[in-house]
Amino acid sequence: MKTRLLTHVFALLVLTAVFAPQAAAHAHQQPTASDPPPASKPQQQTQGARPVDLGAFLKEVLAFRLEQDRTHLAIWIPYEFFVAAASADGTVDRAAMERDLDFLRDYIPFVIQNEYERPDGTKVYATEAEMRTRAVLKLADGSEVAPLTAVPPKLMMMLAAMRAVVQADGGRTTQNMQFLVFPSATRAGRKIVDSSQKDSLTLFIKPAGKFGEASFTWRTPFDALTGQADCPRCRSGVSSKWTYCPFCGQKLPH
Repeated sequence: MKTRLLTHVFALLVLTAVFAPQAAAHAHQQPTASDPPPASKPQQQTQGARPVDLGAFLKEVLAFRLEQDRTHLAIWIPYEFFVAAASADGTVDRAAMERDLDFLRDYIPFVIQNEYERPDGTKVYATEAEMRTRAVLKLADGSEVAPLTAVPPKLMMMLAAMRAVVQADGGRTTQNMQFLVFPSATRAGRKIVDSSQKDSLTLFIKPAGKFGEASFTWRTPFDALTGQADCPRCRSGVSSKWTYCPFCGQKLPH
């Protein structure tokens, strides 16, 4: 059963990659009256024509935990993933795709699933309403950010289409994956995570009966975008997230 779940998880991520170009085009063609005026915001430097390893990127956004009879799954779908997926085949202009998907910078979308297995083998899944009350982003100062109760129409349209594609895969596993969206900044306007720098994002799932609690932390920047360098001393492959080489202790230049 766990193998089947992992298969569905991978299918979900692949479907996300496949869906990204269509979502961008659809969002670009159908602006809504409630869309906010475009804001001037700094752009993260793009990776030019260098191809992005989507397989490596998938590994960086997926978090999965098994605890006895409980399973916790969380997938962060950042703006950069949509752009990389949409530009993967080289037929889409990356700069144009970044412009079309720029509105996603204001949000932090997740796919979350929480389940536990009864002694008789049947599974119980947390509903979207339950996950909405339990899932928060934990900030460095200890404060929490709750998911949005109202998602803008353009993003809602994209998530609804993703949900339909995922659920078409069949089975209760995919049907019980919940989509939650968080703001990318606090009420004070402070950015929650800067994926272009060494930073971190923590999602905390509060306990509720047999579901239990879970905490997931993602670290940036994404190696799939920056490329993996070699340690200048021992020449081992090192992550752009690291400050020191874990193999020889050398301070890294990036």
